[in-house]
Amino acid sequence: MTGSRYLWLSLLLWLFFLTIGPAKALSQDSLKPFELAGMYQTSLKKKATGWYPLDDYVIFIADLERKNRSKSIRDMRAKAMLKVGELMRSWSVSECGRVECDLGRWPERSKKILQNYLEKKVQTPSFRQLSVNVLENAPQGQRFRYAFAVPEKELIRFCSGVKQVLADPSALFCRILDGALKEENYRLASILLWDAGLPHLASRAVQESLKDQLCMVNFTLFPNPLDQRKALRMLLDGDFEKSAANLKKLPGSPEILAWMAKKQSVNEPEKSFSFLALSLPAAGQERAGLLKKMAELSGTKTLSAAMDSSINSDGGMVGISLSTFGNLRFGETVPAYDDGYLKQAIALFNKRGGKTQIRQLLMQSADRIPANPKVWDYLGAMLKTEKMWTRAAAVYLQLLQLRPFDTEALTHLAQCYNHIENKKEAKTIADFIYYSGRIGNNKTINRIIQEVRR
Repeated sequence: MTGSRYLWLSLLLWLFFLTIGPAKALSQDSLKPFELAGMYQTSLKKKATGWYPLDDYVIFIADLERKNRSKSIRDMRAKAMLKVGELMRSWSVSECGRVECDLGRWPERSKKILQNYLEKKVQTPSFRQLSVNVLENAPQGQRFRYAFAVPEKELIRFCSGVKQVLADPSALFCRILDGALKEENYRLASILLWDAGLPHLASRAVQESLKDQLCMVNFTLFPNPLDQRKALRMLLDGDFEKSAANLKKLPGSPEILAWMAKKQSVNEPEKSFSFLALSLPAAGQERAGLLKKMAELSGTKTLSAAMDSSINSDGGMVGISLSTFGNLRFGETVPAYDDGYLKQAIALFNKRGGKTQIRQLLMQSADRIPANPKVWDYLGAMLKTEKMWTRAAAVYLQLLQLRPFDTEALTHLAQCYNHIENKKEAKTIADFIYYSGRIGNNKTINRIIQEVRR
């Protein structure tokens, strides 16, 4: 019995010592903010704007004069927060060194975007990255003071991360573009894609950025011609009210799109290019002239293959998609359900059936259900197996109309560009997928991206 009691007593003592350590540490952690506040009050309370070491922390203080009593506390707090941002940027440059990239090859618009991102996102610590203890956030007589403490070890870790940022404009570009697409900031994405030499993808981003304003989602291949001409006449006569209801009457009109393209600023060539691209399906004999204007705008040869008459031999939706290099849009009334042609094509594809038969079935399916992305996905794969790279590129651009900036479609587009000697465009897309971490565990995407980036 005695031995049993001794055993239980030993166990209880062991449990007590096991738990007292963490409890003591927890108590110390909970007291730390109070100790920090006390040290701040005694040694830094009267300090001016700047940053100061305190124990294992760095204190940032914004001490602003409140010249006008009519200034609200909210306004003063906003000014203090802006000042704190400047302080943190100054601290970062002072302690970590300035982060710089060679941006010489980028056009002026993108250069400003990249430089601004370097300074504000990479060079400047943000509250989300750090554990912040607010010490002051209130008016003090004729002044307003905002002060907070950041653990020194976290700032050291931030500096280490800043120094590891690759001085590579491509990586920086991909980082910004990925953020723009995730935040659905398609206006920013269109600028970056255009300046990177990817006019068709920039055009796609423009469509997304303006679809609410200009009812882009209602751009269909065959609009009502009577309503379209009436609305166009009203527009040309100056009687057209640009309401959502009226704009829907002009979905596929080459005239209105060409007119909109001319109205764009010379500083926004991607918008003009996008409107011209959207007008191509219904442009008829004017198509060659529009393609020439688009080539002049973009300054690239990416449209030269689309001008080749040999790709116009296919009829229907596929033929129009090829001849317009994928710039088609479909309204809600265009069917997207699976049909018999698609099911037959998929069955033959899985059984490794005849390529010509599969391609014909897929083209028939595209004419019947053009808004179904699965059709274009299989058709692109089929064209790739037949090494019809130019046609496949146009089909993947069409797929991107239905699945905006889908990673797999972009990967296959990069592969097609690589085979039709659009090496620069192919590598830009491949770098974006690589640097933005979009490969994941997909072995096919990884293989293609590594092949293009060699």
